[in-house]
Amino acid sequence: MTANTKLEIIKSLAYGMSPEEIANVNDGVSASSVKKIAAEEAAEVEAEQKYLREMGMME
Repeated sequence: MTANTKLEIIKSLAYGMSPEEIANVNDGVSASSVKKIAAEEAAEVEAEQKYLREMGMME
């Protein structure tokens, strides 16, 4: 998995997509991989959510 793919997964998690939804739109990425990233990068997901709210991109 590339660094860019990981960043896109973090952004998708921040927007509220489920691991299954993310796996469905990213070829070669499993839901279990997404769950692992969600657990390991929880602080980064939270920071992305905060940024998106501040920028008015989500409520």
